[in-house]
Amino acid sequence: MNVNCIQPKIRNMVQLIIDKFEEKDAFHLINIDDLVNKYTEFQEVLPKVFPFYAVKCNNDVVILKVLAALGIGFDCATKNEIQTMLSLGVSPDKIVYSHPVKQESHLEYAASVNVGLMTFDCTAELHKILQFYPSAKLLIRLSCDDKTSVHKFGNKYGCNSDIEAFELLAVAHSLKLNVVGVSFHVGSICRDYNSYTYAIKRSQKVFALGKSMGFNMNLLDIGGGFPGYNQIEFRKLGRVVNDSLETYFSSENVQIIAEPGRYFVESAVTAACRITCIKKRKENISYYLNDGICGSFAFTNFVRDPFEFKILNDLLDSELYSSIVYGPTCWGEDIVDKSVHLPQLQINDWLYLEHFGAYKQVFVTTFNGFSKPKMYAICSTNIWTLFKANFPNSEYKIQKDGTCMIIENNERF
Repeated sequence: MNVNCIQPKIRNMVQLIIDKFEEKDAFHLINIDDLVNKYTEFQEVLPKVFPFYAVKCNNDVVILKVLAALGIGFDCATKNEIQTMLSLGVSPDKIVYSHPVKQESHLEYAASVNVGLMTFDCTAELHKILQFYPSAKLLIRLSCDDKTSVHKFGNKYGCNSDIEAFELLAVAHSLKLNVVGVSFHVGSICRDYNSYTYAIKRSQKVFALGKSMGFNMNLLDIGGGFPGYNQIEFRKLGRVVNDSLETYFSSENVQIIAEPGRYFVESAVTAACRITCIKKRKENISYYLNDGICGSFAFTNFVRDPFEFKILNDLLDSELYSSIVYGPTCWGEDIVDKSVHLPQLQINDWLYLEHFGAYKQVFVTTFNGFSKPKMYAICSTNIWTLFKANFPNSEYKIQKDGTCMIIENNERF
């Protein structure tokens, strides 16, 4: 599906939701057009690579339905994620069970629903697979030099491409298991694209080793790590990956897949919250939001992705003041930002944050009885005609000018 669309301004979309639904609570806004454009861009930049979206990054049902309708695959790490994608009509052959260390009950479930493509990185996992799913198609996961990535996986998962890989392939061969390829992940938000070159080069060596042992090596999984909203950087990365694949795998009859998460959803979601109280002190101004670190900002407890408040209303005075931003719960540590400079704001002013789709929603809690932010989605009418059938139970409104569509959605998995 090749569709390009002119996207409305984020600020206008946020205001549209507030006005149309008389919204008072915090909410997240999904831009479906952005998801579709990302898919088109991925095809252009990495034409030889088939994407399997990492469900763990954002499992909102609207996002999953749109990506499923586009026909991509899905990277699932658990029984629940597999169940979710199967319930949305995704076929088992478009799911990769990517967790290198699988719980037995989850592995049994994967076997029962024929989700056969999965990773491993140790001998214990091979014996587990032999017991519960001996016919599975296996990818040996290599560890990567991910020291320049923001979020690293190399110490926790993966084997080295030399002695460990040889030993694991030898065990798999002795157990008569079916190894079909190699996978790796350079870490989330990779800053050194040469990491892909190094990993692809090492993968080719493991391919050759596997073939020498009699395995039919035919699949390479290059993982994720792609930028979420910087198209210039993504295209730079794409050139490195394409050149590396041409250098090391041009003579191989191999399928190439990837596991992008952040790439697809980071720029597609905007968070909006409202000021409910203000306390003016001599040293600063304290703002209280209807969202906090037990809600949309829960990710700050685990990762350090930067965020920037943007102000919805036009301001007459742009002078900045030392401020503290608190969340709504009774927990004293519910502090969104301990030191930020903001203009003089008023109660009921709205703030919004762009690029909020990656690993934010999945951490949200309902601590203290506060509800999770409501989810809305918006898209242009030409895009809506492509996806309307995938949302039979959603409410939608066509705007008077006929240019966009809003979907209010409260389903959650």
